[in-house]
Amino acid sequence: MATPYLKNPDNIALWSVIFLAVAFFTISINTHFLIKDTILAIGGLLYLGYLYQNGFKIGRIFRELHPIRFWIFSFLGVVAMALISLHFAFDSIATLKAIGQFLILPLILALFFYLVAKTCPPKALRWFLVLLGVAIFSHPIATIVDFLLTHNPRATGFGERAIIPYAIFLLLALALSVAMVIYLKGKWRFASCLLVGVSLFGLFANGTRSSILAVGVMAIVAMFFLPVRHKKPIITLGFVLMVGAGVGLVVKSADFSERFNFKKIIEHIGIVWSYAPAEMGRFDRNCFIDYVYSCSPFSGEKLDERFSFEMSALNRLSLWKSAWLAIKENPFRPNGFFNASFDVNLKNIFPIDSLQHPYMQNRSRTLLYYTSAHNMVLSFIFELGIEGFIFILMNFISMLLIIRHKIFEVQTEVVPKVFLVGFFIFLIGVVWNIFFDATFAWSNINYFFFILCGVALGVSCRRCDNGI
Repeated sequence: MATPYLKNPDNIALWSVIFLAVAFFTISINTHFLIKDTILAIGGLLYLGYLYQNGFKIGRIFRELHPIRFWIFSFLGVVAMALISLHFAFDSIATLKAIGQFLILPLILALFFYLVAKTCPPKALRWFLVLLGVAIFSHPIATIVDFLLTHNPRATGFGERAIIPYAIFLLLALALSVAMVIYLKGKWRFASCLLVGVSLFGLFANGTRSSILAVGVMAIVAMFFLPVRHKKPIITLGFVLMVGAGVGLVVKSADFSERFNFKKIIEHIGIVWSYAPAEMGRFDRNCFIDYVYSCSPFSGEKLDERFSFEMSALNRLSLWKSAWLAIKENPFRPNGFFNASFDVNLKNIFPIDSLQHPYMQNRSRTLLYYTSAHNMVLSFIFELGIEGFIFILMNFISMLLIIRHKIFEVQTEVVPKVFLVGFFIFLIGVVWNIFFDATFAWSNINYFFFILCGVALGVSCRRCDNGI
């Protein structure tokens, strides 16, 4: 016989969101699938119990999903183009598995967490968002611990191997802490300032260049949410100061290590880009020593006498130009979904011994050394064609508009507003970051992102009678 405590649907909802928040954390740190799946299943079953006790009818699901119908439609458009790409992909079976793992499952997670955030009681929602915040801020703290204990200049938290994609967790922590500074008061604002410092230190410890530069882009966006008078002059002044700081950084970077010598990169990028992708290895010192990768024969037999170019940036330029040339051949052809299959799908267009193929290859010279294009915008167009990329833009813009509309509602409570503003700022950082890496080629990061999308959309679509 159920106790009075469990007879109250609100109590079941509260326990459900606690389990779901823990599941979110275990997904983000990529624990064993049995652990995260079990916790997620418990939270899901508890929430179904809450809906049952509340008299929730199956037909109501479609009514609840109606506010995000355009977001769902555009997502299904992406899925459709991914399915069409099976015809052109090098390995259709692997591509089909990737569609299930990186499109279908994330959509299911996003829609489930959307329904939770949209229909749960106000108290449960507040607890849910606070617990998500705790999970998010654990990442910069864990990164700092790794940095201090191991003196690793490319630190990550919880043993994560994907150094550059991991920075997405740190960007979210920074965005959320900035939103807290904007909207919280008193001692909570002071604590929020400390969290900003922790998040910035975490980004420094991670050492990902694109994410460090993303901080400036996110700061400009954050200024639009400042609840102060004379906002336009403040934004203008902030922009001028940031441009000045950027110019100063570029000039000063001549004294930094080659990895952070932005001045040298900017001065020589035009010359590098003028060469075919397979020829760019002429500027890579590692092509002329016994190293972990081989270089295309088109790179020549010795280092170019004019200058060398930082290996990571040079590799990206080679990958980007090759992807761009492949897209130009037929921009409407989806060449095979999943950016970690870029290496094999590119071989369908450019043989590995061609000038248009990137210079960096594995030791046996049978495949690219890296499996992705390290630029998700180019990769999306390459994988799904222009049509698929348009669906992605529609999906992203519709989400931004839904969230923005809720942010500027006067009656929105502070906790949901902090979450939504933080997530909005974070999305701008994500847009910047995906130009430099295959951020969503990792399943835990992919699920993490789409769960947050579902929660943000659910919070944004709550009605006032739901207590928000």
